[in-house]
Amino acid sequence: MEQLKSLRYRSYSMEKPWLDAEGNLIWSRNRMTAARIAFSQSFETCMGIIILANLVLIIYEANEGAKCFPDYFKNIKDCPYTSDSNLWLYMSNVILLLIFSVECLFRAYVERGSYLWNKWNLIDLFTVLSGWVGLAASNAGIPVTLLRSLAKILM
Repeated sequence: MEQLKSLRYRSYSMEKPWLDAEGNLIWSRNRMTAARIAFSQSFETCMGIIILANLVLIIYEANEGAKCFPDYFKNIKDCPYTSDSNLWLYMSNVILLLIFSVECLFRAYVERGSYLWNKWNLIDLFTVLSGWVGLAASNAGIPVTLLRSLAKILM
């Protein structure tokens, strides 16, 4: 891990948390392998592409949801254009939420105690937790369009 390319982890290029004060390796082999992936620019690029795909899905979902007005203004649940009414759109949202959740867990595994000190990790964690709360509330029949929109924008 001589050179870290990711802009997200610039501070690690100066300090190396995987070494102790004497320069001995203190992380396990699995954690080092995970760190090489998590700290790489390739991983960041892949996640960026997934985020852009999510953005396209958000735009599509917003356009479909706009078709609900004014006809279904009084009872939005009857609208056939909502994401809850379209199985492929609903499943796409769930799959993306799972991908973002795995990313958070992956980074938490690598960074452990320092995970919560990275502002990007906090944004990701808040977004993922908001997404799960929104999904749970939606499945419980609670209208959470505003929360879902906010969570998706932050993703």
